[in-house]
Amino acid sequence: MTAPALPRPLTPPPVAPPAVKDPNAAPRRGDWQQVHGRDVAALLDPRPTLVVGARGTHEMRKEVGFATILWAMPVSHEPAMVAIALREKSHTMHCLKDAGSFSLNVLPANETGTYLAQVCGTRTGWTRKKVGMVPHHQVTVEYDKTQTIEVEVPRFGIFRRVKTEERVETVHHVEQVPVLDAATSWMTCQVDHIEEAGDHLLVVAYVLEAHTCAPRNPETELLEPEDALLCVQHGAWARSRCL
Repeated sequence: MTAPALPRPLTPPPVAPPAVKDPNAAPRRGDWQQVHGRDVAALLDPRPTLVVGARGTHEMRKEVGFATILWAMPVSHEPAMVAIALREKSHTMHCLKDAGSFSLNVLPANETGTYLAQVCGTRTGWTRKKVGMVPHHQVTVEYDKTQTIEVEVPRFGIFRRVKTEERVETVHHVEQVPVLDAATSWMTCQVDHIEEAGDHLLVVAYVLEAHTCAPRNPETELLEPEDALLCVQHGAWARSRCL
């Protein structure tokens, strides 16, 4: 009598190697997902990381504010103009509105740049002053701006009443604007107008002065791209490199 044959051990099915996604292939319909809110802005990353600096002159007198922003862009060549977006409750926005001027600073792609981005972007000036944490210096800016003021005009006659009229006059401003010591490029700006844009305020401004450490190509006479700090996602940084 022969012994019964033993059952053969089950062999697992062969595992297919993971598919390697071709980086040059166009995305398929199934790859898309719908996003909302903050993720919409993240679709435009990476973006240059900038710091806005402002010093109050009236109600916010001697208050200095710094805020990390990603939403900034040029809007005109001649005259040079830029636009930035900040939240209305921002301490730096209050300093900016009070002064009517501000600085825009490009951060270097190194540890100093990431430190400044985190300090200016995660700490509010309402609860903790950043003056001692952010090395900076003051730059004097001068500009003329027309504004509407109310004046009292006496009226002669039987009742001798005083009438209030609006007049437009040009006022010369001399102000101090904080600029980061570590900035690879910076500019000082004069506010033209501010308008609401959803949960932020959009500031459109004239560029008064602009300075950079970037070298100029002697053949093309164009500025060479500088290694500025990029924000890939919230808290994730990268360097700007040419392809």
